[in-house]
Amino acid sequence: VTTTVGGTSACTATGITAGADTLTVSWTGATVATDGSLTIKLCYDDSETGSKPWRKYKDAIEKNKQCQQTVVESSALATNVPYSPATYDIAIPRNIAPAKYTVQVLNTDPTNGYT
Repeated sequence: VTTTVGGTSACTATGITAGADTLTVSWTGATVATDGSLTIKLCYDDSETGSKPWRKYKDAIEKNKQCQQTVVESSALATNVPYSPATYDIAIPRNIAPAKYTVQVLNTDPTNGYT
């Protein structure tokens, strides 16, 4: 997975403005499931979770609070993303808290379960 903001690697990007900037996510190697799609999640970096139990990591994807990142809790940044083309632009929502994040791209089956 590769992420960019304004053409700059998201790994080194600073000064990103919620509500104004766009995150571009690109991927390779996704296994195409019949009628499946991708789900893109924005997850708090481990350095942002230590003293905040409400951001606790859990193995079960549906229960992982580290990836529920908005003030109005959202389980994903984008859902039903097609496999092709292997890139997707997402406007960064206004209600994203200032923090360090990682991007998670998940394969989703037709019932919205993760494969």
